[in-house]
Amino acid sequence: MTTTTDGPDVEHVTDADVAKAEREAAEAAQLVDALEERVRDGDQDVTPAHIAAQRDLAHFAQLRAEATRRNADRAKAAAHAQALADLRAQILADVNGGGQGLAAVAQALDSVDRAITKFLTTARQHNAWHAQTRDRLRDLCNTLPSDRGEDAESGLAFADRLSHNEPAVIVVDDQPIEEVGEGDLLAASVYQAVAQHGGLPHGGAGVRVDSMLSMGLTNPAEWYARKRSRLAELAAAAKARRSTR
Repeated sequence: MTTTTDGPDVEHVTDADVAKAEREAAEAAQLVDALEERVRDGDQDVTPAHIAAQRDLAHFAQLRAEATRRNADRAKAAAHAQALADLRAQILADVNGGGQGLAAVAQALDSVDRAITKFLTTARQHNAWHAQTRDRLRDLCNTLPSDRGEDAESGLAFADRLSHNEPAVIVVDDQPIEEVGEGDLLAASVYQAVAQHGGLPHGGAGVRVDSMLSMGLTNPAEWYARKRSRLAELAAAAKARRSTR
């Protein structure tokens, strides 16, 4: 006759334990059917006590199977709850001290804001100096107001901004010092960062860098190099004019 075995701890019950308990219950029930069939076949050795005992064992095996199934469900629920608790603790640890979460993003963004402010301040100070210096050159190199001028003996020349892609320039001994387009440079830097990280960020569909995109460029260095080419042309032209005098 079939006997039952002790099951695993409730906290460690698995689907395999459930399958084993259900298999034992099914085997116990089959033994009851087998004993009853032997009686029908005229076996005199099977007594009512045998059948009753096996039926009790089969019933108990079925109860154990149901208990194992419930324990497995409890173990799954406990494991699920523990996993959520562990994740909650990890999230709090990451956010409070691990450099994750919106606070960390806001801090990084604040660093970007400070860097942009410093860049814009520096660029505008440069441009203010550039404008003042061009005005002084205008007074010294021309008798009448003009958007460009040069002095061959001193090696100084200047040209005011002609268009968006032609910035103002001061030339000293053939070396151009250009006015900077702070907005263009900032947009170019953002464009490069975006391109390096797989395209426009989530929610960034409104970002526009038309002056970059219209030129079909992929990095600000190339874009700015094209703008600087005019400066080199101005310097070469000034040098050629001086050499003919």
